Amino acid sequence: MANKGGGFAVLVTGFSQITKKRIENKLAAYFQSKKKSGGGECDVAIVENGDALVTFFKTDVQKSVLERTHTITVDGQSIQLSVTPYSGKEENSKDDEQEFSSPVKKDSTCASEDLNKAVHAFNNKNFCGLKTVAEHLPRTRCLHVIPLPEAIVQDYLVLYFERYLRCDNNVEVHMDKSTQSAIMTFPNPEAVECVLSKTHGIKGHTLKMHRYYEGEKLTEFASEQDRNDSRPLKKDKTDSESLTQKNEDETKFTSSFVTEECDFKNKYYVSILKNQHLDKDYPTVQLNFDMMQNIVQITGMENDVLKVQIKLLNKGHQITNKIIHLSEHLRIFLTQLSNEGFLTQMFLDSGINAAYSYDDAEDKGVLYAASEKDRQKAEEKLKMTFAEVTIPIPVNFYMDSANNFKLFIEKITASVIREHLELKDIKEKYLLQHSLEAKDTSGQFACIILVGYRIIAEDVIVRIEKYMDENCMKDFFIEVPLLGVFEYTQRFVNFSDILQNVNVDFVKNEQSLGLQIQVSMKAATQTQTIIMDMLKQVKMQRKRLHNPGAVQFFAKNQDLLKKLENPYQCVIYIENQEGQQKDLSLSNKLETISSVMFLNKFKISVVKHNIAIHEVDAILHLTNEKFDCSTGLSKTLIETGGPEFQESINRLRKRQHLIKDNAVLQSSPGKLSCSAVFHAKWTKSDRQEENVLKKIILAVLNLTNEQLFTSIAIPVFMLGESSTWVMVKAIKEYCEKSRKSDANLTDIRLVSTDDASIKTMKKAVKQIIEPEGKHSKMPAVMKLALKHEKKNVPANPALRPQQEASRLPSDSKVQPDTAVTEINPANSNDRFLKCDGLKVILVKGNIGEQKCDVIVNTVSEDMNLSQGPVSTAILKQAGTQLQINTDKAKGSKNFKAGDVLSVSTKGKNETPAESLLLKSIGNITFELCCGSIFKKGTALVVEYVENKANFDIKRNGDKYYFPLRIKGHADITKSFLRALQKCKELKLDLLYIPVPKQLPSGRAPMDIRAFAAGVLDSVCQYEGTVQGRPIYVIVNDASYGHIQIFEEEMVKLQSGKAGLFHTVTRYLGDWLSGNQTSEDTTNISQHSVEPVKFQIYSMKEENIEAAWADIQKLATKEHMEKTIPVEIPFEKFTEEDLEEIEECCTRMHVCYIFDKADQGICLSGCITDICSVQDVIFKVCHEVGKREVALREEMFIMDKVCWKFWLEDHWETFIPKVNACLEKAYNGKENEIKVKIGGGDYCVIDFQKFTMTDTDGDSFRIDRRCTGDELPDTWDIGENQTACSEVHLKPDSSEYQEVAQGFRDTLADYATRQTFKIDSITRIQNPTLWRLYVARRNEMNRQRPHQQNEKCLYHGTYPDICPKINADGFNRSYCGLNAVFYGDGTYFAQNAKYSAHDTYSKPDANGSKVVYRARVLTGDYCKGEKGLKEPPLKDPQGNSRDRYDSVTDGASPPQAFVVFQDNQAYPEYLISFHV
Repeated sequence: MANKGGGFAVLVTGFSQITKKRIENKLAAYFQSKKKSGGGECDVAIVENGDALVTFFKTDVQKSVLERTHTITVDGQSIQLSVTPYSGKEENSKDDEQEFSSPVKKDSTCASEDLNKAVHAFNNKNFCGLKTVAEHLPRTRCLHVIPLPEAIVQDYLVLYFERYLRCDNNVEVHMDKSTQSAIMTFPNPEAVECVLSKTHGIKGHTLKMHRYYEGEKLTEFASEQDRNDSRPLKKDKTDSESLTQKNEDETKFTSSFVTEECDFKNKYYVSILKNQHLDKDYPTVQLNFDMMQNIVQITGMENDVLKVQIKLLNKGHQITNKIIHLSEHLRIFLTQLSNEGFLTQMFLDSGINAAYSYDDAEDKGVLYAASEKDRQKAEEKLKMTFAEVTIPIPVNFYMDSANNFKLFIEKITASVIREHLELKDIKEKYLLQHSLEAKDTSGQFACIILVGYRIIAEDVIVRIEKYMDENCMKDFFIEVPLLGVFEYTQRFVNFSDILQNVNVDFVKNEQSLGLQIQVSMKAATQTQTIIMDMLKQVKMQRKRLHNPGAVQFFAKNQDLLKKLENPYQCVIYIENQEGQQKDLSLSNKLETISSVMFLNKFKISVVKHNIAIHEVDAILHLTNEKFDCSTGLSKTLIETGGPEFQESINRLRKRQHLIKDNAVLQSSPGKLSCSAVFHAKWTKSDRQEENVLKKIILAVLNLTNEQLFTSIAIPVFMLGESSTWVMVKAIKEYCEKSRKSDANLTDIRLVSTDDASIKTMKKAVKQIIEPEGKHSKMPAVMKLALKHEKKNVPANPALRPQQEASRLPSDSKVQPDTAVTEINPANSNDRFLKCDGLKVILVKGNIGEQKCDVIVNTVSEDMNLSQGPVSTAILKQAGTQLQINTDKAKGSKNFKAGDVLSVSTKGKNETPAESLLLKSIGNITFELCCGSIFKKGTALVVEYVENKANFDIKRNGDKYYFPLRIKGHADITKSFLRALQKCKELKLDLLYIPVPKQLPSGRAPMDIRAFAAGVLDSVCQYEGTVQGRPIYVIVNDASYGHIQIFEEEMVKLQSGKAGLFHTVTRYLGDWLSGNQTSEDTTNISQHSVEPVKFQIYSMKEENIEAAWADIQKLATKEHMEKTIPVEIPFEKFTEEDLEEIEECCTRMHVCYIFDKADQGICLSGCITDICSVQDVIFKVCHEVGKREVALREEMFIMDKVCWKFWLEDHWETFIPKVNACLEKAYNGKENEIKVKIGGGDYCVIDFQKFTMTDTDGDSFRIDRRCTGDELPDTWDIGENQTACSEVHLKPDSSEYQEVAQGFRDTLADYATRQTFKIDSITRIQNPTLWRLYVARRNEMNRQRPHQQNEKCLYHGTYPDICPKINADGFNRSYCGLNAVFYGDGTYFAQNAKYSAHDTYSKPDANGSKVVYRARVLTGDYCKGEKGLKEPPLKDPQGNSRDRYDSVTDGASPPQAFVVFQDNQAYPEYLISFHV
């Protein structure tokens, strides 16, 4: 219905506590929001009683608001609003009709049909003619009390209704004594309705209360009678009458009993008041405490009742309460005690008037007390008497069942209670209660909760914890030192049959190996003892199987070993080199195949490893243009890098849909072991474009360097040889460009797991990066020069090719900017480096055990050698004498950093020795020991040498040092036999033979196994042939690793199988030892394999032996020995050929022996492995045969025609292969050909221009010459030129320096004079004389092929004769000008000092002298004599016409030579000088 103003209103209630102004604005904003309330434009008015009237202008808006529930937020508090329709006033039908409203409360007891009763006052004539309109009055907060007895005062009314409503200071009373009434104002309308819902009597009077509307000043009456009763008494009586009537009423009231009631908040108030014992103070009053209704009825005289009532109300007002925070179980327990009255009685027994309550609605405990003091006492009483205790149940506590455990707790509790007699009268359930708490839904009990008397709970805790400790499952770990013991125990020991209620877990990971035991505490010690005893019963025996190929056989057939384990109740393992069990499956172990230090700055390595787990700064990832990572290396990187790496790839795909050519993209590495990954496009189609690969490698290397990374890993894949060279050359180009800059990237690794790819890359690095001695700076075409070609000399098979190849020549000097093969410290004695004459050896070992003259050590200022690892090692080896010597050398001097102190080791200069092996062989005592000379007495000490300089025995004190030069393996036995015989000659009974380490040149003299066999063979032979004093033979400087080798060789000797070297020596005798002049000539070489070392574990030794017997049968069954005949001499095999055979044998674990005597290779190993090695041998032999056929053809061509190219100042001869290629192309009339140089380089030969152009664009002249008639390579003239020419050498040329140096070296004191000066050196180029000389030389070399027939000698002459000599050569017709003591021929001197003498070389007017350096064919010579016209006959009897070629002065060695034919000498250089 619309209101008067035409709007549609609603009545809003429920916010009486909010101020009028604030709520009006809040409601206006809320109801105008359609979103919040569904309303719209409206007016808000606050009516008198505090409610709000909201008027809308549309009926549909009013309807929308009424259909919703409404809540507003004021000061953070949500207020629920009550919204009801509101009916406004209806207009009178007549405009002039006056309107009047009578307030009628909607909730009043009068109904609409009794409206006349409610508005009877309107029947007055003053209101006649007016039409009444009923209007709802707002809810009121006021009551009108009429009439009010005089005995009731204002404070009493306030106190009464505040107690009734349980509110403080919220009831206001205004009394009107003139009308004997009171207006009471309550907090809210609800309080009014609550008061009216019950009849209230005070002092025997029933109060009559009516709603009072303060705004309208209206009082609501239910009937006319109520209205009349509310009128005040007429004061028409006199004052004396009123006073008399009042006294009569008071007398009547006093003489009668009344009953009053006092309402309280709850029963706990009543209980506390009851315990106040007010009835003792007021005996005339009867008090009834009703706990159910929370009231106290007071019966007695009105005055007494009033006093007691006021007393009770005051006492009730003094009652305090406090919320006490208790745990859940303790709160429940106390509530139970409170409900049964136990707590109240306990408080009273302690003189405390208090009570405990639990409020279910508020879920909290409340403590009531008569006063604050009682409340504190009650709270303290509860705290001291009761407690809740939680006992955590350990995870490893063994609990058979919950019921049994609860029963155990009940028994403990009953036992404790019986011990406390002071609590015997208290029920058991009041003393202690318990419960078990579970973890979530697992059912595992987490703790025990005890609630009750504190003294009981504390005693129970002690006993429960003790019980749990005893039955708690203790965890401890028993470490198993050996994997075999662990596996045997796991497989063959059943602990459940031996130990009850014990849980045994077998733990095997990278950190630990052992048994995890779980057992009760009380049984822990016994269980540990039993298990430890059981582990000790597992026996382990090491067995060695020496059959070659056994490692490979058992690696392929591991199941055979597994099949032996169950029948024999054992576990079988194979040891690795460190003595640990090894897994024969492949691993991701990193292996550096080769490493080169280039330009003394850049490390370039070929590494066999999985690049996905390789630790490096950056990785190059070569992929296709679409980033396809589904196969190959890309897939491996994705799997290892994880989701993070995959996400980074996806981001690159979105940003770069396709990778452009030569573009390099960078991504994060994810879980890869690097800092960045560089991606570049490289596909199979790109492999033909080698320039693309070069650009990619250079771009990645430069980008890596720019980002301050120091290392990068580049994957190696099957590119082909040419592409591999391109990659390595790109790396080399980067290094050369960055050599002078401060480059960050210095570690470049070529990584792969494919053996073929690694082999190709290793070869490319070796050819491109590694230097070629002193010619490393020469052009690439030098690889085509004959004298710089690597000769195919046979390698020494006794020396491992990888060891031999790792050494540099003894006379090589490393240039500052050349590559140096990196040294691996693990192979300390095999790898070393010489730099400008200084030899540097990297050694891994104890510095105190090194054999050297001087040891450098750094110490602190106090010179205390017991501090620091290096000083400690040296002191331990040298002994305390070293510290004494150091202190003496230091004296009182103060040393500072940088000072050097030299200390002698005299007194303790011998390394302590330790005996490793001691055997008696006949009358010879053989001992193997580590350390140096240690026994006192005269002894012969073997000293290894490598040349024939001095074989004299040297004596130093009581030691004789016997120089021993071992020519080859076959000479070992004979050499040591000579040492034993020398002991006999010198009557010495002590012989020291040191283990060969390394000769001064860096070459190892022999293999250790060959050494052991030779020493023992020599001892056996000496013992069998010599009768005399016994000899004590000591092999010193040995190590523990040598014990097994000597033991194995002794077994061979004792079993009648004398060593291979002893056998060969007996059959071949002197040929092997006497005629071998070359140390590189090796008759027999062998390669043995390491024995297979087994570990067998079992509790029974008989099971171990039975399993070992079966293992030996398996190995013997598969073993085979075979000799492969080789028709090609071993001298034809190159290092690469032997390396390929050895690599195959090593990989297949096949033992081999190169037998030159029988011209074959003896193989020993498994059948299948020998077949594989045999195929490789046949392949190598076939390749060698093909190479020999080709070489013979090449040498045949070279004997006829020789091609050369001009390099700087001389001609270089092409190698036979290129020479043959050029000759064939030349004869085939080809215009040009391309020749591969190696390392990816090539050159183009142009036969029309006779030029050669290399890849750098450098051009060189070429020439074709007939063999045997060629001119010297330093002559820059054509082959058909015959005129003599003189060429002055440049002082800075190598040719000049070589001639000048030789001249100075033989001038003696002439060269030391201050006036000495070489003016010039002239090369004499006379083709005619040269050809005559060469013809004579060829003839002499044919007649005497095994000697040096040519010498460079000096000839002094006069300057004016030089033109004749240059043109016609040396002419013997000029003999006699000087001395002719040894014949009438041409004289030459070995040393230039003789030729430079004024007698032979007279100075000219300027003091200049000349001397020729000539080539002279001396051939066979003898001492000359005066008058000889030709050399004498070799046979004085004349039986042979063969003559000597020249004569000498007879000195040894000769100093002067005389030749009698002019073509026996050629004037090569003319030296002009001043002295």
